Formats: sequence, structure tokens, C-alpha cells
Amino acid sequence: MTVDVVAIEGFMETGIMNFKIAVLQKQSVPRQEEKNIDTIIANMEYAAKNNADILLLPECFITGYELPIGNEDAVTDNSDYIRDLCLAAQKFQIGVVATAFTRGDIKPQNSAFVINKDGKILMKYSKVHRKCKDFNAKRSGDCPCAK
Repeated sequence: MTVDVVAIEGFMETGIMNFKIAVLQKQSVPRQEEKNIDTIIANMEYAAKNNADILLLPECFITGYELPIGNEDAVTDNSDYIRDLCLAAQKFQIGVVATAFTRGDIKPQNSAFVINKDGKILMKYSKVHRKCKDFNAKRSGDCPCAK
């Protein structure tokens, strides 16, 4: 497997918290979502067996980072791919930060879903282009720089 598991010690308001982070170091296959999901789930299982608490993925791993990508080809928030990762997180009791181009209002967004060990989506983050000349762009898909 191409997963590195690292022990991390973090500080929270309640005191020191120890956890293990697994990082997948692999390139996904562009536009092969099912194959990429299988790779993620296999690595979730491997990381969980090595006592990791969460698996981090490279940018846009589910869809692959190949441009251009149309909004119709981007992953929806309620897609089977995201659902399968939620089920795997629950099954293997490991969190995952799943990454993909997701469907935006106008254009795809570069997004990350934080899924906990219970398979619940805690949050979705979509990248915003701060260097954009149009500071009124609120979402990456609205940025003229992305056109």
C-alpha cells in the first residue's frame, strides 16, 4: 500500500489528544471514479488496520485532477461515491478527507468532504480563489480566473 501512518499529538481545550493520520501518496486515475473509490476504500481498510484515525487524500482524488472538467461530470454532494465512502468509514471506523471536483452553481469546485468514523459528513470545503481580480467571486466556480 502507498499509505503512510503518522502519530500526531495535538492540543485541544480539554487537554492533549493523540491520534494517527494516514496519508495516501498515490495518483488517481482521471475520470475513473469507481476505480478511485475502490482504491480509497482499500486504503481506508489498510489504514484502519494500522490504527489510523483518519485518512487524508491528495487533491481531487475521486475525479482525478485533469482539466477541463464540465460541471455535469463533477461529483454531486449526494452521489453514490460519497455515500460509499461514508459506509466504508462506518464499517472500518476511520475518518477520511475525500477530495473531488464537485458540482457548483456554474462550474465545478475543488472540494473536500470531512467524513468521521461514524460515516457522517462533518463538513464540505470548496476552494476559493483569493488571488482573483474579481473579489466578488464567492465560489471557485464563479472566479473569472477559472474560465
